[in-house]
Amino acid sequence: PGGSTGAGQPPAGCSDEQKAAAAASCGQELERARVASGTEEERAAFIADCVFDMCASAAAGEDVRRRVAQQAVAAEAMRDVEVRRLAVAVEHPDMLWVVPAPGTEGQVAWASHRGWCMGLPLDSDPLDPPVGTKLVLQPCAPEGALVPDGLRFRLPASDFGQVRLAANPGKCWDVGGGQATNGTALQLWDCRDDHPDMQFTMPAGLAGPIRWTTSPEMCADVSQGQER
Repeated sequence: PGGSTGAGQPPAGCSDEQKAAAAASCGQELERARVASGTEEERAAFIADCVFDMCASAAAGEDVRRRVAQQAVAAEAMRDVEVRRLAVAVEHPDMLWVVPAPGTEGQVAWASHRGWCMGLPLDSDPLDPPVGTKLVLQPCAPEGALVPDGLRFRLPASDFGQVRLAANPGKCWDVGGGQATNGTALQLWDCRDDHPDMQFTMPAGLAGPIRWTTSPEMCADVSQGQER
């Protein structure tokens, strides 16, 4: 879908000195990890995204900020909805979601940008999506409008369990390959009762992180915080 293709702006509470320090840390981490970052423009875009993440954690200690930079380098450069480690003490804006009530169906919205929701790619058939279909961000249906099948999910009746595609409840959210690794894609797969890769803990109060129940330190994350 359309939307911003550039990096998000660092939070207003991040001073110029903090931004400069964050940019230096991100650049150093790139060099330390010997990551080839393509063109200078691509490198600058990556560092801007990394600075955004570090500024979002500005209230945390230096060790936490360093881990954020390390994770930014380690994460895959995808724009899909993915699983990422929630390492900082503060709630990260890329990991906050607004969900329907337990046992009901509806849209799962990115709390930081309520106009964007978790859904299927536009070229997918929500009545018969193939296994392995990745979840991506799509524009949400406006309030009061009919919600497209590709944006409707049925939540578990309790605070954790399987999240099913409402239009085809035989398809469930799944952590690709069961990997507790930053950048692992969230995808659809044939539902299997009690399968550990298909268990998710919903946020308390209908807003907050969506955690992988099997490895609760891993959360659904919008890659690089980009609306696309």
